[in-house]
Amino acid sequence: MTSDASRRAASWVWAGITFAGLAVIAVAQVGLAHEGEVRGSLRSTDLYNTKLGATVLDTRLDAEGEFSYFTLGSTYRGYHLSDTHYNPRGIEVPQPIMKHRYAEFRVDSLGPAGSIFLRAGHFFATFDRGLTLRSFEDVDLEKDTALDGILGEYQVGGVKLSGLSGKATERVSDIQYNEHRLSGGRVVVAREGLVSVAASALARETERHDKERALPAALSKFYDTVLGGEAELWLGPTHLVGDFAHRQGDYYPDLRQGKLGGHAGYVSGTVSTQWLTLLGEYKQYWRFTDLLVNPPTCVREHLSTLMNRTTHVVDLADERGYLAEGTLTVLKDTPITFSASEARKANRDLAHWEMFGQLERPITDLVGTTWGGAWSREYSGGGLTEYKTGMLEGQVTPQSGKGVDFGFGLQTVEEHPKPVFNNYLGSLTFYPTDAITLSAVAEGTNQDGLKQNVWVYGEVGVNVAEGLDASIGGGSERGGKKCSGGVCYTEPEFTGVRLRFSKSF
Repeated sequence: MTSDASRRAASWVWAGITFAGLAVIAVAQVGLAHEGEVRGSLRSTDLYNTKLGATVLDTRLDAEGEFSYFTLGSTYRGYHLSDTHYNPRGIEVPQPIMKHRYAEFRVDSLGPAGSIFLRAGHFFATFDRGLTLRSFEDVDLEKDTALDGILGEYQVGGVKLSGLSGKATERVSDIQYNEHRLSGGRVVVAREGLVSVAASALARETERHDKERALPAALSKFYDTVLGGEAELWLGPTHLVGDFAHRQGDYYPDLRQGKLGGHAGYVSGTVSTQWLTLLGEYKQYWRFTDLLVNPPTCVREHLSTLMNRTTHVVDLADERGYLAEGTLTVLKDTPITFSASEARKANRDLAHWEMFGQLERPITDLVGTTWGGAWSREYSGGGLTEYKTGMLEGQVTPQSGKGVDFGFGLQTVEEHPKPVFNNYLGSLTFYPTDAITLSAVAEGTNQDGLKQNVWVYGEVGVNVAEGLDASIGGGSERGGKKCSGGVCYTEPEFTGVRLRFSKSF
């Protein structure tokens, strides 16, 4: 049996186990006075691209059942393409597959003996600030680094012990993928609200596979270890964090073997008062790229669409820099936020800098506004791209409560030595009733060389019942980069009709 067939067979076995377990739990729930619980969510996004005449059916089901100290759960993903050349999410097909399946045992209170948590199957875990380990999922950005194995945690008083062993797969191309295996542990000693210290250790193995040929060990097998430590301190209105990790061994991103050291460091400090909040962060990353790490970016995360698209992507192989941010509230209900960030290479060459300012100001009791601006540069390959972005967002809330949200954005882009161009964006959202939402987004650009320069998309959303939402939208969307928590995803342009559905239970 091939490895792919083995994985499919294992998935169906787990499916049978999960559904059988859920059935048992459901029966127990009825028979034992509702002491058990079955919960989950179903969501579906269906596309019809009118330009290409292609459809995409994308469905996700998360379900778990809990009875007493035990929980069984799974996640299924159905992703059907009418045309394999149109794959807007860029994920591997065919689907459906069982993305996650797990079994848990949890006792939150053992009296003076503490608490215990065990999980077999897929799990997520974070050691320190993500320098040593961060396994997580961001559904909207198609990022999933779930580990498949065993996770155990035990806590008594201010001491917490964690141990794990698992594997994760990283797609490199249509024919190559990396299989990551790791095992390790973490210990945390804390006194709530005062001080916390932690130490972590991991042994990691990465093997690169090629579906068409066998790779030699010099190009396919890599081993390294990571040691990390973290400390937190609370001093009245001040919060301090220090985190450091050291890596030793092979370095698979460069396909290099040998004793190649790497390190990651992060420090931050926050001061909060009634009128002023200050944040300072510093990072230093060297030869630390890995699927299963996701440290702080020291880059401001923007909520506005145009600013978010210019978010700097951190290079964990070689980057150091800072973020300084403050919020000042002198006038009531009028916070002013300002920030500056910079990133450089080890040789001191600039990689990024940004300055940002934002003012929130109510115009009347019924109208609130947010004004913001950002100026940034990205340096790459001896060139630079400069962005200047301004935005206005507001809310109109009449006494009837049926409000309107609006937004405008203007961005100037200069890709030296190419001509300067502008991007424009406007949005409007209306809430005619508590159950209906009407929204529209219009975007334009005068950038040369594009097949399309104007995009308009409208959507109607309905809250059908408690926990049940549906929407239908149509038009065209520009797409572009979307970023969150240091993870970025490029969403393609879309012209057509989109149906969305979500139900929680």
